[in-house]
Amino acid sequence: NRGRVNPESSSATKSIEPLPYHRAVVEYLKAREPELWKWFSSTEAQADYSEKLRSDLLKSTYRLDADAHPELYQQAREACARLAIDAPVTLYQSAQSGDLNATLCHSRSEAHVVLSGPLLTLLAPLEMQSVLGHELAHHHLWTRDSGDFLVADRLLIAQASDRRAHPAARLQPPPPRLRCPPHPTPTRHG
Repeated sequence: NRGRVNPESSSATKSIEPLPYHRAVVEYLKAREPELWKWFSSTEAQADYSEKLRSDLLKSTYRLDADAHPELYQQAREACARLAIDAPVTLYQSAQSGDLNATLCHSRSEAHVVLSGPLLTLLAPLEMQSVLGHELAHHHLWTRDSGDFLVADRLLIAQASDRRAHPAARLQPPPPRLRCPPHPTPTRHG
């Protein structure tokens, strides 16, 4: 029983707190980049992201039906209970990648977990539950504190993915696999 979390225990989510680093990044971005923060936290930017997310999921994944994968959905429900997540979870299989990975594609009221590669056949049930718990922990973090950690994540990813950014600030391209859509880049007026 050591190391297990009781889903009914309120301590299940108390141990999942943002690190001081996470909080410092949010405060830094709010203070140093107020216009970008305003855009990335706007309703318009959220709607743009959600629309692109749905389109990308339709193009490059197939939904794993709960009736066909009852154990997988049960594992997701258990992870949600442990993390105090009250949002519908939809599971998908990437149609484009053999890489072993899982990704959370987040919207404020839903969690979309995309499995890449043959995870369903390779992982034992507890391993899959750990993967789902890890991905859903992102949802837990990104929905707390008015979504500030999600805004920071999307702002930094947009900066790191922008070809116009200084080379030191850009991400190296990831291996080809399904990624959540990049956040729309704000246009500057004036």
